[in-house]
Amino acid sequence: MDTFPMDLLSKEEILRFIRDVLEIPITELPVLSGPSVSASVKVSFLESVIRAHLEKQPFQSISLMVDDVKNRHRPSWEEIKSNMFLSRGGLCYWHNTFMYVLLSSLGYDVVMSHSTVPGMDPNNHLVLIVRDLVTPGDLHLVDVGIGYYIPRPIPIDFVEESPVYKDSIMTYKFKRENDTTMILLKAAAPDRESSSLSQNIQETKLEQNGHKREEFKWEPFFYFDPTERSQNFSDFYSCFDSFFTDVTKLPCHTSPRAMRWSNDRFIGIVNSKLLEEKEEGKLTKTILINQDASAPLIKEDNDDDKSSMTDVDPVLQAYAKYFPQFPSDMVQTALKHWRAFENIPPLPSTLDY
Repeated sequence: MDTFPMDLLSKEEILRFIRDVLEIPITELPVLSGPSVSASVKVSFLESVIRAHLEKQPFQSISLMVDDVKNRHRPSWEEIKSNMFLSRGGLCYWHNTFMYVLLSSLGYDVVMSHSTVPGMDPNNHLVLIVRDLVTPGDLHLVDVGIGYYIPRPIPIDFVEESPVYKDSIMTYKFKRENDTTMILLKAAAPDRESSSLSQNIQETKLEQNGHKREEFKWEPFFYFDPTERSQNFSDFYSCFDSFFTDVTKLPCHTSPRAMRWSNDRFIGIVNSKLLEEKEEGKLTKTILINQDASAPLIKEDNDDDKSSMTDVDPVLQAYAKYFPQFPSDMVQTALKHWRAFENIPPLPSTLDY
């Protein structure tokens, strides 16, 4: 897939995706490159695309878990493209690979960078860097595939730290460790047990609404190299081949989940929990099924003892309501594969879900 990005989506496909899938009301593609295009136009349209994408395209593991373990693989461009036009999203590789092609085709100057979420093998994530967005030589981070809400391009030309951002359920900032290492720090309550993944936790107080002060500790969420300038998909093949084929290297092999942001608020299903951001910045968790370790999650074809079957209808109904783009049989297959790993301790994760 080392074809130049502009060859991977036709102008007709780009227009159809933006207009019909992301539901951004345009009749023709905007002009976003050239000296006559203002920075405000480029930034505004980019943010519209990012926000619409995070609303329409879920971060989800169903597309990975629907396959038997032996058949799991790094998705091809055609598989990524199909998922996006069906509004099925995917994991970081799906999202940010597609966004790289889309933004490049629209005229933005975009490069890719390896990124690392602590607790797993290095280079387990992929981020985008947009160049020359506002002024010549500037850099902005774009990440629509991390499973949190970063609804704007983030300027990363600061000397030490970025401003603090508060979006949906995450308060976060970026810090420059050195010339080749930048880190996203996520705020956590000071009384929360620290993740074993956390290093160099900082204590701080944030002033909110001009008067209320809340204490936070800052936990590392992911690292990336702001100097990396990759435009070759093959640079990422070996690491993601490993992550998508080895179930011990990625938590999403054993955790069915889907999440998106509607009107800037989180809605998600993780394992058997429904998570809703009913109040800004706070999650309400609903247990959809009570798992009985002695009962199969999904009834096997040769299992006539219906009394031993845990009812997964509430989970399927939640997917049908909040993520109708996934066929019921697809979700049910992913849940069945999840059951096969129920007695295996989950891999460490920096997600709070």
